[in-house]
Amino acid sequence: RTGDLGSDELGRLGLSLDRMADGVESEQLRRRQIEDELAHQALHDPLTGLANRAKFLDRLGDALARSGRSGAPVAVLFCDLDNLKTVNDELGHQAGDDLLTGIAERFRASIRPSDTVARFGGDEFVVLCAEMAAPEDAAVVADRLIRSLARPFQIHGHPVDASVSVGVAVGSGSTSRADELLADADAAMYTAKRTGKGRFVLHAESLDDRLARRARDELEAKRAISASELVLLFQPMLEATTGKLLAVEALVRWEHPNRGLLTPQAFLPQFADAGLMADLDSWVIDRVAAQIDHWTSVRPTGPPLRVSVNLSLAMLCLTELQQVVDKAVSEHRIEPDQLLFEVSESILSADPMTAVAALDALRTVGVGLIVDEFGLGHTSVERLRRYGLELVKFDGSLLGDHLSIEAQDSEASDTEARATIGRILSMSAELGIETVAVGIEDMSQVPELIDAGCRYIQGRLLCGPLDGVSVLRWIEQMGPR
Repeated sequence: RTGDLGSDELGRLGLSLDRMADGVESEQLRRRQIEDELAHQALHDPLTGLANRAKFLDRLGDALARSGRSGAPVAVLFCDLDNLKTVNDELGHQAGDDLLTGIAERFRASIRPSDTVARFGGDEFVVLCAEMAAPEDAAVVADRLIRSLARPFQIHGHPVDASVSVGVAVGSGSTSRADELLADADAAMYTAKRTGKGRFVLHAESLDDRLARRARDELEAKRAISASELVLLFQPMLEATTGKLLAVEALVRWEHPNRGLLTPQAFLPQFADAGLMADLDSWVIDRVAAQIDHWTSVRPTGPPLRVSVNLSLAMLCLTELQQVVDKAVSEHRIEPDQLLFEVSESILSADPMTAVAALDALRTVGVGLIVDEFGLGHTSVERLRRYGLELVKFDGSLLGDHLSIEAQDSEASDTEARATIGRILSMSAELGIETVAVGIEDMSQVPELIDAGCRYIQGRLLCGPLDGVSVLRWIEQMGPR
């Protein structure tokens, strides 16, 4: 009791409590600083400080969304340096890095504050000009970028000339997709290089052509769902120490009648632009439930199989989300917890309020919840706790991404990757959430992940995607664990 303590003892107690409070506050500040630093690293080029590909694509998506409402043109300018290899060969890689940094500064000074210049890696820079007054303004920007390099750079006491070839693609939210604009600008850049370098080329496609292509793409996507052109494959998630099966992830492929078997990276933009992402997700949920029912009928005595399904932002925003899941569960007579739903951290961060409401609705059904691609954003421990997750997935291949990079860069990149993974595992452990490392391509990664506290793994090295029949065959071959 404090009444039994002398003034000196009370003073020491108060001092100890103050120090404890300062320590807690300091630790919270340190954690926030680390999270902010990791979030910055995830979105910026470490050499130049410019936006990286991920941040550029995010801004391009936002620009196209605004353009869809306003009709203002959006331009992408793909810039490729003409002589970086020569500088590296003659003056060394440090000189090449200094040249890239200098070019980044000049490019930054050549565009509006509202525009974005990014470095995609190597000698590739990409500029985004949103909400332009007229499409012709893109040519003015391209010319300004080229002229910004007219004055030689002073690199290690040597004058160094630099030139750039620029490809320009202009579109709008109603006629263009992000991947198309990038591809068109890239193609125009190569045309510029072939025709003499140090110049820009505009990609030409008429508005009528774009609208016709968009209409054709929408019809194709609708047909894919209605005509059973979509197929499901399944990839196992395994306990790292025992090889015991945790669940399988459902992966969609499109058996396109003309283009062959397409992965999601190739066709999801087409579905998104057609406004069919929720239709696609609903189809997957129903087909996964039917597959679970079939597996149960074939092996009624085995442990129930669980399947994870990836959800898009469009599906999370769907007011009928809970009804879609309820319907699939009841019609195919499966247990709700045999379904797991994966949502990427970027989607959760894009619209947190909608995400929380959707996840709350799904939990009432009794399904499991997973956050995917964790670590690329800056989700706090408190927000992660609010989601009520069963699993957290992260990119385990980070441990092996840097093996082929030059020695001076490899150590820093490797340290950064381990810091990211350490943060993910620490946050998950604090909340009692199990983790899954995906993208495992090298068995040497597994012991380190286990030692760090990661329980589950997934990747082609362990098992690639399987069709429904092959899943059961694979389980039989693996035997009881």
